[in-house]
Amino acid sequence: RFYTYAWTLWHLVHACGEARVPLMVLDRPNPLSGVIASAEGPMLQPDCRSFIGEDDVPVRHSLTLGELARLWQREHVPELELHVMTCRGYDATGAWPATGCRWVATSPAMPSFTSAIWYPGTCLFEATNLSVGRGTATPFAQVGAPWLDSGRLIDALTPHLAHDAARCSPLRVHPCRFTPAQGPHAQEACHGVRFELAVADDRDLAEVVARSVRPVAWGLTLLAEVMATHPESFAWARYPTAANPQGEDHLARLIGDARVATALQAASVVGGPSLGASATGWTSAPAWAERTAPVLLYPR
Repeated sequence: RFYTYAWTLWHLVHACGEARVPLMVLDRPNPLSGVIASAEGPMLQPDCRSFIGEDDVPVRHSLTLGELARLWQREHVPELELHVMTCRGYDATGAWPATGCRWVATSPAMPSFTSAIWYPGTCLFEATNLSVGRGTATPFAQVGAPWLDSGRLIDALTPHLAHDAARCSPLRVHPCRFTPAQGPHAQEACHGVRFELAVADDRDLAEVVARSVRPVAWGLTLLAEVMATHPESFAWARYPTAANPQGEDHLARLIGDARVATALQAASVVGGPSLGASATGWTSAPAWAERTAPVLLYPR
């Protein structure tokens, strides 16, 4: 949801509707697949609207941009004359490797499919004083800081990984070191953790990402454990942008619900409430399938 191409399209949909100008969207696959059951919330709350989220859709929405345009036409701009040129032969049940197409960087910070897998969860760390590895070969597939104790964090994550393993998840977490070129701790050596999916080939990778991996839930879990294991070093950080020059409340704009930061803080305190109970509500959108059914364009 917070990848800004979608919200450029949102404004285009509204502008074309107002001006009575037909709009054609040349569609592209969703890299993480179109499996609606894999959509992860929370849904954006009205008080969190910004240019990284204008409408109440989940963080991982499992639609293509063409399908999002159809949704917004249906719900907000029915007067728009919209045409979507669909992707020939696209099967939305698989993630990017299933297309057989090479990855073309969608922005300087998204150089590979590996980065795209984790982005919906690890981008939340851009509201903190940790680095997501911008300027390295694998941004968003790792997080770290000069003060982070990788071993301590991995120990805290082990019960979560064991739970995922029981669901046959191939997620693995490794200690790492990296030096980001941009963002927090630029040009400083960072200790961190890196994420890997232990799969046999691209076919398995496409299936696992589409149906098993939950990057938003993982990002929230990781964030809570960093807060719990490093209370003396962790801090929220401003993230100034053209749309939010002061950079305040960036987590709320990313995750879409201002209550999440408070709940994470409570979960990170020894003896605090379990993150799992809260995260269920944050990372699921059961009504999303019914709402999106009329606008889908590809086999699911």
